Amino acid sequence: MSRNSAVKFGAVIFTALLALGAMKARHSGESSITHKLGILKHKHDDSGPRRTAKLTGPMSIRLELRGEMPKVKGDTYRVAAILKADQNLSDVKLNWILGPSVELVSGSPDYSLSLVAHEDQEVELILRATAAGPQRVQARAISLEQDARFAVSAHFNSQPPKRDFTNKND
Repeated sequence: MSRNSAVKFGAVIFTALLALGAMKARHSGESSITHKLGILKHKHDDSGPRRTAKLTGPMSIRLELRGEMPKVKGDTYRVAAILKADQNLSDVKLNWILGPSVELVSGSPDYSLSLVAHEDQEVELILRATAAGPQRVQARAISLEQDARFAVSAHFNSQPPKRDFTNKND
């Protein structure tokens, strides 16, 4: 057997042994496989449900309705964007995007602001419903820091979901 073939054969055997050890450890509840080269840890953990998380930047935004939801055409209402940062951000652009049945009464569609780490910064608009039906509002914040650019957005929709996601049998 040539040296190259022996190396390939050894690699196949090593991989097979690791796989067998992993299967044994998984079935016996062990959390690691011991091998001459050290300890290999499983990425899979059966102790609880698997969870994933969205990667987030150093800034977040949420929208809040202040007061009553508009019921008829002409009603005014307030919506606030609450921004928060994990670090000081000096050049943040906030812009509001209003749906077709929303009119700006007070405030500006565009803001430039600085965020102080771990402190809420609020920007509030007064809006008017120009038609019956759903009121859609979006706020988008973009950080224009020197090293990285990133954006976050939040949406507000007065229309309830079309489907009832609750289980009637429970």
